[in-house]
Amino acid sequence: MKSLLIRWTASLGISLGILLGMGSQNFAAYALPDGDVERILSPIPVFIVTDAEGKPLTASSQEGEQVAGVFISRSDAQSFITNLGTNNPDLARQLQVSPIPLIQIVRQAQSQSSVQFEFVSMRGQVEAAQQVQQGFQGTPLFAAKAESTGGYLSITVNDRQVIPFFFEKQKLDALVNRFTQQNPNLANGIKVQAIPLESVIDTLANSEEEGLKQIVLVLSDESLQYVRSLQQQTP
Repeated sequence: MKSLLIRWTASLGISLGILLGMGSQNFAAYALPDGDVERILSPIPVFIVTDAEGKPLTASSQEGEQVAGVFISRSDAQSFITNLGTNNPDLARQLQVSPIPLIQIVRQAQSQSSVQFEFVSMRGQVEAAQQVQQGFQGTPLFAAKAESTGGYLSITVNDRQVIPFFFEKQKLDALVNRFTQQNPNLANGIKVQAIPLESVIDTLANSEEEGLKQIVLVLSDESLQYVRSLQQQTP
């Protein structure tokens, strides 16, 4: 992101309650226009473990459903295959890590596929979320707000004001530190929040809050490097 002009906004004060209040994972129908949902979710790569034919590796849940893991981190997905090879090397040799846009996972969930999807958080980020919010459950995203206004920390990118939700707490911490250095009188009024990715998706699916269009999911450093490597390969 170029030249971040940081300021506080109260424009999404209501949205915080919406985001934290949604606990289900209902992907029934989008309230936001499809174009806005596509813009928010499609830039985010997630990773599944597949066989040579591209079919996802699944496990049976206690309810008998077939569940596929959707990794936020490509290296975590690769580590899963490596660890699997310790006990089942023949199976591990047939597996690969396949990238897929987050929006496609949501669409497949909408289609009532026979395979259920379960997010696998980045290593260490659930623990970071539990330090922010005791008993946190889900796939964590991190955002900050000003207690004085109730609004999220926003940034301006290419003349557009956006609300960044981070997959890595340390990236949000760096942004907050930068802001407090520039505005020390507001340092005690900053509150970091852990918000489940599942709830964000559910909110996009069911809320008519116009301010949700300002949300931007910020790639982890690892995923950003991966996306850049793909861009370099494109003629």
